Amino acid sequence: MRFGLCLSGEDALKGSECGADYTEINAAKLLGMGGDEFSRYKEYVKTGRIITYSCNGLVAPEVRLTGDVDYKRVREYSEKLFYLLAELGVTMLVFGSGAAKRVPDGFPMEKAWEQLFEVGVIFSETASGYGQTIAVEALRRKEVNIVNTVEEAAYYAETVNRANFRILADFYHMDQNNESLSVLEKYADRLAHVHIANRERKMTGDADREYVRERIGVLNKIGYNGGVSFEGELTKDFSGVKEMLDFYRVCADRL
Repeated sequence: MRFGLCLSGEDALKGSECGADYTEINAAKLLGMGGDEFSRYKEYVKTGRIITYSCNGLVAPEVRLTGDVDYKRVREYSEKLFYLLAELGVTMLVFGSGAAKRVPDGFPMEKAWEQLFEVGVIFSETASGYGQTIAVEALRRKEVNIVNTVEEAAYYAETVNRANFRILADFYHMDQNNESLSVLEKYADRLAHVHIANRERKMTGDADREYVRERIGVLNKIGYNGGVSFEGELTKDFSGVKEMLDFYRVCADRL
């Protein structure tokens, strides 16, 4: 397993300083960067000051994926963004994007799923051209009203039926939705990426050690060997982050 940190902007520079194996950057923010800013970011990657692997925040809220969907816009958005991500060496694309996925009130859920299937095909086709994988993230019900569980993410991936369209397990969202860890054994072959934090979506510390051992223990059991990104609130001065990552490695038998 590799252990990373979800960081945006200049904060991404601090990832490697804290001992992270990689940084998970915010994808949609790349589209707002000017040419000089993107070039500077790319130079950070080239020189190893930012170690890229994955991204989150894949779809901006204004790019509708259910309801009033413009598939031409979705395709153009993915082609532009996935290219930029490839320029930065990002190969794991986390697809949560609750605001873009949210089904409008009164809109038929069956139709919304059909729209997401079409979006999934578009994303997988675009990503395949850059050797990228899409990892569908199930989000807690308080954030979105579709694709809420690992079971539903697996159903989504199975229906899209593309080799590079897989699933993500976020332990925080699983806890919030009372989803059993045993589901990961069922879908181990589809699991491409993982997010971790404590039950309050903050840094895991001494009080969370059994919580972390149990979850990374499940990943060990199913033979998972991909990325595990901490996604949550970090200390402002990044104190304790290296120790947190080191404990993850202990649980994964990497130290």
